[in-house]
Amino acid sequence: MRLFNSIFTAHAVLIGLGILLLLPVASASAITNKAANKSASSNNTSAYTTQAISGLTERVKLLELPSFWADFRKSKAATSQLSKNPSKVFVLYKNISSDFSEATVTIGFDVKEVKNAIGNTPLPPSSAVQQLLPKGKYTNTQLIQGWSKIDYARPIESVVEINYLNSKAEPEATQLFVQYR
Repeated sequence: MRLFNSIFTAHAVLIGLGILLLLPVASASAITNKAANKSASSNNTSAYTTQAISGLTERVKLLELPSFWADFRKSKAATSQLSKNPSKVFVLYKNISSDFSEATVTIGFDVKEVKNAIGNTPLPPSSAVQQLLPKGKYTNTQLIQGWSKIDYARPIESVVEINYLNSKAEPEATQLFVQYR
């Protein structure tokens, strides 16, 4: 379980830092990314089928995401109602601030894996998202590069991150999607 905690903490810190580091580059790259994003708009292959997640939701500064992950891992409400060993952990980023420093973040499990799901949070339909990273094992640098594929000049509705877990509940793959308004 320590490996799980270490990986998620490092992952969250690097994504937060990566987003902040990409901000100055975002407007310059937005122009060049428009054509790429138009061709990628139908590229949501291997999209998810989950419609809603149950977990913890909070408005957080993205640099403080590791603390929120720690709260999620300690939360009995989030983990005690699981009907089986979870196969995925979803992270939904919504209401992202204009400077991309904070967002309303939900970390949770598919409601179908939770016995008495409370506080269900709907995910955007998979037909409305664009895939940034296909399912795969990524280094933290590659995950940050996935975030850099977002066209920050366009209004962002949400970002969906899916962390696939092995039988020991350790992350083994990640997938990343964005939904524009």
